[in-house]
Amino acid sequence: MKLTARGYHRVLRVARTLADLDRAEKIGRLHLAEALSYRALAEDLRRAAEVRGRRPAKRRRISRLTRDQDAAATKNNSRQPGGN
Repeated sequence: MKLTARGYHRVLRVARTLADLDRAEKIGRLHLAEALSYRALAEDLRRAAEVRGRRPAKRRRISRLTRDQDAAATKNNSRQPGGN
């Protein structure tokens, strides 16, 4: 697995969080291994989504945004005079 400096720092932050959850003072090998496994899993999921020709995260954000806009429009229409 290739890691950029930014990716390396992210893995260390996740490993530090895992160590904190274990109430450990230092980051251990198991914490690093678990953090790297989460990164590998995320990469596999990203690749699987690209193979299918879609990016699920963006699709969810768009649908959530649209749903919020629809709710706001409905709310605004119900406040207008004559809107029942």
